[in-house]
Amino acid sequence: MILLKKLKSIYKLLLISILATFTVASSANSIELEGKNFIIGGIQYSNGSAQSYYNKINQADSHGNLIDGYNATIGVGHVDQINGYRVDWSFTYSPHSPNGLQSNSTNCPNTSWECNTSIDNVFEFGSKIYLNTRVKDFVPALYLGLSSASIGKNTCLNPANGCDAGSVSERVKGTAYNIGASMTKMLNDYELSFDYKWTSFNNEMQFNTDNGADGFMKPEYHTAAITLKKFF
Repeated sequence: MILLKKLKSIYKLLLISILATFTVASSANSIELEGKNFIIGGIQYSNGSAQSYYNKINQADSHGNLIDGYNATIGVGHVDQINGYRVDWSFTYSPHSPNGLQSNSTNCPNTSWECNTSIDNVFEFGSKIYLNTRVKDFVPALYLGLSSASIGKNTCLNPANGCDAGSVSERVKGTAYNIGASMTKMLNDYELSFDYKWTSFNNEMQFNTDNGADGFMKPEYHTAAITLKKFF
């Protein structure tokens, strides 16, 4: 809770400096929602690269680079006002899914191996900044976020029936920043939004392969989503 309060204070300072560059008038919609809480749910599709490889010297030995899949997202949030602009703070969770963010082994440099990547259990703290303008019935918004995820990397010998039963995916924790944009529309006590987001992990992460060698990765991917908020 203390960490979230510190993050919110840092975000407010950043958002004030960003919003000070805009000069259009505040919308009535933002004022009516100020102080309300909301729950949020949605479905998203992501595509990108694990940017993973075995060899520090020869990074051409990449493997399992494709990240592709669907995720569900649930969360809670609060509506605020900063310098006359609506800002939604949110905390969301994307649980592990069999069709979640994962790669197949087709990019493994050695066909005798499998080189799978999965990004699971993503927690994200973010802020959506609503611009005081409209495009027909939609209000554009900008998004800034910080997230953490459990990342699995499975590098194992590839017999005819897949990885050995005893093979265990190496799991590491990673943190990422997220930037994006949305088009939003109010539907009484609900809000529908079409979202785009770019996610890039902050640091290169190290993992162990099945034969004891070191591997490295720094995932980056695009996400398109449809989300629904319920205010209360």
